[in-house]
Amino acid sequence: MTHLVEASPKKNRVGLESGKLRVVSYAYSTMGVDETQKVHYYNCECTCGKHAVVRINNILSKNTRSCGCLRIGCKTRKKAG
Repeated sequence: MTHLVEASPKKNRVGLESGKLRVVSYAYSTMGVDETQKVHYYNCECTCGKHAVVRINNILSKNTRSCGCLRIGCKTRKKAG
């Protein structure tokens, strides 16, 4: 069972960028699957103007690079090519 946790992370990640996303503020934390580690989520703004809440691990590893607009663009490019 996942529980929301009120404590904020030790590091300030505001301004961090991953692809088209930029971290604008801290969102919330939850306890991980094993209930021993917190998982932190951040509010991000995409260069297309949309907002997304993204897990910090995905931002740091660059697994999440947009709000989803890159994926939509990829589908369009595949159809055209």
